[in-house]
Amino acid sequence: MNPTAPLELRPIQHESLDDGEAELPHADEGPKPPRRGLFRVNYAAKLEKALAELSKIEQRRKELLQWDKAEEQAANELLNELQSELNAVDVPREGDLDAFRKGYRISLRKNLELSPLIESLRKWIGGLSRQNTLARADDPGSIAKLKAEFPTMKPLLVDAICAKAGQLKGEADRIAKEEQKRLNDVYGVGEYEAEETQVVKRARASSEYLERLVQRATTEPAESLYLDVVRSLLQ
Repeated sequence: MNPTAPLELRPIQHESLDDGEAELPHADEGPKPPRRGLFRVNYAAKLEKALAELSKIEQRRKELLQWDKAEEQAANELLNELQSELNAVDVPREGDLDAFRKGYRISLRKNLELSPLIESLRKWIGGLSRQNTLARADDPGSIAKLKAEFPTMKPLLVDAICAKAGQLKGEADRIAKEEQKRLNDVYGVGEYEAEETQVVKRARASSEYLERLVQRATTEPAESLYLDVVRSLLQ
């Protein structure tokens, strides 16, 4: 190399990645091996992270259900105690009249004291039972309370279902490609379509259900989306 020769600047060119997702500049110094998947979305890692957070939320939801159940059980135990206490002072219509009068006064006092409590407690238990039944089902109110504790619930739901949908879409495409190759090898090119086979239809159905959840996530709140996502991804 001549140190006195003028420095030659070579133009910077761009070589597209084979997946078409990004372009990186390099000096024109000969061919370089293709760089595969450099900017491809890592659905598995994204899904794992989102599901870890959703699992914490779901664990908390189940804990709250257990607290609600314990509350209802305690109320029923108190009701049984009050009812037993009331039944214990019941006076039969037999024997000495003076003893009956004395016993009936005691029974009546206890009845007047406990009956309003028993009636109020029964109404309380009825409300708890309805509330707990809804909380175990698709109750937006119970999910709204949970969302107040976990304000990032909606973004986590979106991350999880988008990542899972991407995974299932890729898996369905792979199954279709392999099945089409098998059909071509066995029956000849163009004789049968892989998309008409049951194995591909099942893969597409799973993918399409998650894609519908993705569409719902664009318009629906977390309260109406949460349980469907949890049932699909955590159970």
